[in-house]
Amino acid sequence: MRGERTSAWGRTTALSFGNAHAQAGHFPVPPGKGNVIELWSGHSSRSLLDRVRRSTAFALSKMLYFLTCYLLSHPFVLAVVFAFIRRIRPIMVVGGNVIVTKHDDVKDVLERFDDFTLAEYTESKMLGGPFLLSIDGRVRHTRERELLGSVVFPAHDERWIERLAADQCKALIKRAMEDAPGPCEIDIAGGLAEAVALKIVGTYFGVTAVAAGKHEMARLLRRLAALILLEPPEGSKEWLAARKAILDLTEHLACLVKSRSAEVGRSPSAPLAGDDLLTRLVKSMHLSAGRPAWFNEDWIRRYLTGLAVFGNATVAQTAAHTIDQLLARPRALRRAQQAARRLEGFRNAQRRSSKAAAGDTDTGQRGRGEHEAVQRLRQFIYEALRFRPMLPLLARYSPRETTLAKGTKRARCVPAGARVIAGPLAAMFDPDVFERPWQFCSARPIEDYVHFGHGPHVCFGKYVADAQIVEIVRTVLLLPGLKRAPGRRGRVRYEGPAVDSLHVTFSPR
Repeated sequence: MRGERTSAWGRTTALSFGNAHAQAGHFPVPPGKGNVIELWSGHSSRSLLDRVRRSTAFALSKMLYFLTCYLLSHPFVLAVVFAFIRRIRPIMVVGGNVIVTKHDDVKDVLERFDDFTLAEYTESKMLGGPFLLSIDGRVRHTRERELLGSVVFPAHDERWIERLAADQCKALIKRAMEDAPGPCEIDIAGGLAEAVALKIVGTYFGVTAVAAGKHEMARLLRRLAALILLEPPEGSKEWLAARKAILDLTEHLACLVKSRSAEVGRSPSAPLAGDDLLTRLVKSMHLSAGRPAWFNEDWIRRYLTGLAVFGNATVAQTAAHTIDQLLARPRALRRAQQAARRLEGFRNAQRRSSKAAAGDTDTGQRGRGEHEAVQRLRQFIYEALRFRPMLPLLARYSPRETTLAKGTKRARCVPAGARVIAGPLAAMFDPDVFERPWQFCSARPIEDYVHFGHGPHVCFGKYVADAQIVEIVRTVLLLPGLKRAPGRRGRVRYEGPAVDSLHVTFSPR
């Protein structure tokens, strides 16, 4: 049964051995169970042994969780392991697991919607309800994705997001310089990228911060992102915190959607362009004749929750990882800074040009030179992320027996019920596609990277994340005297598998 299947990383059952631990918030006590003292007064030795075994299993599951968090956030070891497997058995079947290490095979797995499904590993994590990542039915997935896409205006929206991100970055850097008497310092993840992402979530998505403020909103989104990236042991404090976060966010989003629906209902025919996604979706719901029954306020809440959570996590993680990898490579950093200055030159010229200003809201008016400058900077970003991708591994479930790499020497039969590990990390270190994979090369084709997935489940919000990441990285690379902050602050730190902070210093202008 789908609901009984364990997660891709061995999700365990909630375990407990006393009320004292439950009251401390560690995990719940099963119904009918007493406190630890009862073990010595009335329970049998068998019951005691059973509880010891369960508590030991719980401790081991937490150790596995933290080890996995470390490997996912420091993927060098995984890259070495994949390189070894690729040489001896590119598609390795180990028990009920299939490890795929070739670029073409990874993309093949991600493209084959019916042969390799995703819901088995994401459904339990979509605590707010079904979202694109937990929907495998081809017809339903296509309809819901198209409906979501119908309220997006790519040319207008990308330019809008770009301006919002640039303005927010400028304001945050200015504040950092005003607050520092000497060398300036800023947290790339929590102080810059997360703040930019929250600006986009609030202004473009229409998901304003919870009553407790932006800091609490960021914390809620980070906890939910950590849960989706890697599910913690059931009953752990991380698990309980994620459950509380989804309850708080669900209540907040439900109120937002209901309020906006009532507001839009009074004048549903107003133009859509320029509105946030929440307003556009609500207007579409009110105006759609014969709309599907599932397109309602709850659907809008669920999809905005997913977009907000993934959008916040993607931007914070990728911005921090990009800067971290560039700082680790001084030559690449200098060249990336040159690319950022070139892009800034085009932006300054555009601001001075009345003709460009007249078409400022239209991406189609972006000059060829500026477009090429954006792509050049994006190449540095994507190459940096190749060494520390947001999602090193992607899991799929094989509902039926099938074959991978059919017609080649590496062809293997994938048994029904197998867990397939198709890792972007492995794909982006395949020497057949990425020549000299252990070297940093910013001249690789953009289309070879799989940072945002591939196939039917490719990230819907890629256009949102890309625009923000380019602006954040551009802003940071233009800072004079950019370097890591001293000590641990200058290293990427994590909360579970999600990025928490990366501090850098720079000179006042």
